[in-house]
Amino acid sequence: MTGMVFGKLTVISKSNFKNSYSNHTYWNCKCECGNTCVVMGASLRNGTTKSCGCKITVDITGKRFGRLVAIKPTDQRDKNGGILWECKCDCGNIVITTSENLLKGSTKSCGCYKSDRMKEVHTGNTYGYKHGECKEKLYASFFVLKTKCKENGIEIYDEWKGENGYENFRKWAYENGYDPNGDKVLTRIDINGPYCPDNCRYVYRNQVITTKTNMITCNGESHSIAEWSRITGLPTGTIEFRISSGWPMDKVLFTPSERYNFIEYNGNKYSITDWSYVLGIPKVTISTRMRHGDTDPAVILRKPIKKGSTINAIYFVDENLLY
Repeated sequence: MTGMVFGKLTVISKSNFKNSYSNHTYWNCKCECGNTCVVMGASLRNGTTKSCGCKITVDITGKRFGRLVAIKPTDQRDKNGGILWECKCDCGNIVITTSENLLKGSTKSCGCYKSDRMKEVHTGNTYGYKHGECKEKLYASFFVLKTKCKENGIEIYDEWKGENGYENFRKWAYENGYDPNGDKVLTRIDINGPYCPDNCRYVYRNQVITTKTNMITCNGESHSIAEWSRITGLPTGTIEFRISSGWPMDKVLFTPSERYNFIEYNGNKYSITDWSYVLGIPKVTISTRMRHGDTDPAVILRKPIKKGSTINAIYFVDENLLY
């Protein structure tokens, strides 16, 4: 078989290699890529083995791959016998890589592409942050606005959504009184309406809410904030904060305040603050359980008693026993 060609392999000579598990004859072969290998004769004849394992050579001279242009193949080979190509990057650097990496898109530059992308990310000049203002106060308020609208089901102007939503909102804001160095805030003219150009305006913070004169309508009833405070038992400050935070009106007026939210358990009725003191449970733990939908007082107030811990049992004294 000496001198015969099988695919990319040319038989050089008979090999002395012996396989203890078979009597097959092995041959020394040279591949077109320059590598030499030992191949079983039967594998050559039936076409199972046609190369040393190197990849099929593809001429990519002059072709562009990202920022790289293939210049010429080198005499170097990778661990699999693949040809390494010399490429020039747009930045001027020379890169040596395999044709496989180039064709698959694994290598697109000398490394400068990744560096430039990281700079874009940190400066905000990329994709969703192409406006470069992701660290600006206006963008932060816009992001909060969209989040609150989504969480509370409040409608928002279509052109303030999507890829160019912030740019459209920014243009409107600067044309309608927004001052990055001022004390103006965005408010809705009709607090039950959507966030849109016709229902929004920028006013000074101290003009956002006038407690006595600002009328709020909910469930067909219209009252001032002070009157709603007397009706619901909520502090005016709580109502004002919820309105300025974009809460839907029904939640503004009928969501109990944690400070005044009482829990009745085992014949005792205390506020969250008092239960926290009595049981030694952080107020935030009790509040979080209630926000997550827990209604069973035993679950809301559950706390494993650690060895050596004490509770303020004085709160559980039956007042009837004092008489």
